[in-house]
Amino acid sequence: FAYDGLDTIYFTVTASATNPRLFAYNVSSNTITGGGQIPDTDSTATIGNRMEIINTVDDIQFLYFLQNTGTKMYRVMLWFAS
Repeated sequence: FAYDGLDTIYFTVTASATNPRLFAYNVSSNTITGGGQIPDTDSTATIGNRMEIINTVDDIQFLYFLQNTGTKMYRVMLWFAS
């Protein structure tokens, strides 16, 4: 999981040997929003957090997700409607 520091927690849900699905849980409004699907499968569970939010110097947030059973890393830019 990853916390954006404001009101959203990002997490993945996966079944055995399937593609992880990304979701966002807004703690303020108590809603869950679908955020996409990781293109590669995770066949083995691992211990530890494989997701992180990074802020750039120009204040853009990126969500990084590391594949459980490999070395691939995925990145998605986070933006919100005002």
